[in-house]
Amino acid sequence: MNWHATIRIFVLSALLIPALALAQPGTLSLTVSPELATAGFYRLSWEGSAHSHFELHESQHPEFHDYRVLYSGPDTASVQSGRADGVYYYRLSTPPQADDDPALLSDIVAVTVQHHSLGRALSFFALGAVVFAALLIVIAFGTRQRHV
Repeated sequence: MNWHATIRIFVLSALLIPALALAQPGTLSLTVSPELATAGFYRLSWEGSAHSHFELHESQHPEFHDYRVLYSGPDTASVQSGRADGVYYYRLSTPPQADDDPALLSDIVAVTVQHHSLGRALSFFALGAVVFAALLIVIAFGTRQRHV
């Protein structure tokens, strides 16, 4: 074996081994954005190597004493809205790949829903009304031309 072949093998192995380590079979990754939801919605997304069916669970307890299945299927994201203020916990599961394999569970992620106060929402509305009124005035009176 010559030196060029040895160097090629070394370079290829240096590139492939980390990539193979990242693609760990049998793992699930669940993320949420944002973790503090003040706008009324948030997005959960996930990855699972070699899996095509996922279940998304929601609970108000970090121990998942009671939970409900929000989604079941092949998608890799879900947008949630309409939740009351509070902390919500999520996890992902997959069915077993074989009869002797256990179902996989992801790490638990938490989302805090904290809507804007009524006073703040009303101030946003008032500011928007002022901007709208100013825009109407500019449109109505700004197009008039003076004839001399």
